[in-house]
Amino acid sequence: LQDYKERMLVLDGIDNMAAYTNSAASGHFGCSTLWTGHGIPEGDVRSEGVGWPEHASIDQPIGAAVGEGTKFDAFHWGLYPTTFASGSNQGPNGVAHHRGEGQFIEPEIYPDRAFERLFDGVTGDAEEIARIRRERGSVLDVVRGELRRVRAELPSGDRDRLDAHLDGIRLIEERLTQLQPSCIVPDHPGAWEASQIRDFRNHPEMTSLQFRLMNLALACDLTRVACFHWSHSEGTGNFMEDEDPSYSNFGSFHVLSHELSYDVVGERTLSDADRDLARRNMSNLTQWRARKIADDLLGTMPQDVFDKSLVVWASEMSEGGTHSNYNVPLVMVQGDDFGYFNTGRHLRWGNYDPLDNFRPPVGERGEPMRSEEHTSELQSPCSSR
Repeated sequence: LQDYKERMLVLDGIDNMAAYTNSAASGHFGCSTLWTGHGIPEGDVRSEGVGWPEHASIDQPIGAAVGEGTKFDAFHWGLYPTTFASGSNQGPNGVAHHRGEGQFIEPEIYPDRAFERLFDGVTGDAEEIARIRRERGSVLDVVRGELRRVRAELPSGDRDRLDAHLDGIRLIEERLTQLQPSCIVPDHPGAWEASQIRDFRNHPEMTSLQFRLMNLALACDLTRVACFHWSHSEGTGNFMEDEDPSYSNFGSFHVLSHELSYDVVGERTLSDADRDLARRNMSNLTQWRARKIADDLLGTMPQDVFDKSLVVWASEMSEGGTHSNYNVPLVMVQGDDFGYFNTGRHLRWGNYDPLDNFRPPVGERGEPMRSEEHTSELQSPCSSR
């Protein structure tokens, strides 16, 4: 993600505290608490006595607010396995997004089905492309008109600064009009069989294809909220051997995560070399995902879409082996015209290292992503670096 460094925020020390406010309170359920900010209620979905979340995930209110006139308020892509895709029920620790009480959203893991849902009835013709461009350019047009009316009332020095600002706006408009049409309905991706979806060696190709569909859906204004769900912990990384042959024994994400933290996993006693290999494998997986985001999502996103977008990449746990939901990783990439956050920063709260222990002392904890006052505001100061 080096090419996006100046547009990024890395949040270090955000605690997913809602994962600890369920009836099992094991940290297993960070996936369903990450985007809702609420704990998991009691129920009979899992043997731990937990149920489905009672609140919508954040993609739902955002989609309702910005998705007027689009085909989907939000659309969800993913990779096998997710909660019910394998025929087994991971329950609230296998699905991240929810419409509301008891209504989980399983992401679309078949590229052909995603294509058919998205592009049914969409032509991508010149008139439709022109409409999308008019809508995206309308805010700049309004701002330019307001500034011109103010110009006559300003001193000459301020007029020069205002003119420079207007020139910048005009350059943006020219860049938008010179872009090639981005709403082009792609060819059908072809039928994908269940055996192909469940073959982890197809995940590199499937990831690229799903990201392309995400970008096209945004470019065609079919949705303005696009969500992607990586495989949950029962996934397997055997495709990673093709990425880096120096790493071996790349098995279940679940098993690998436990090998990072324990001396014994199942009936196997681990050496320092075993743990080092597991950590390098998991680090390599995260590097691979970062590269996919950089190359196949951000790198192919139409410029006029990227400029107005905010991309957030997160994990519900910081350390899978201990199921720690403290200091969960959060990375944000902001387009130039989104303009809400002061980017190019690494922000840190607290001093907790997830490798140290499962639950840090109170004085070492970071900042809850949702405060006790049920606001979304961060309550304490932080240092930046």
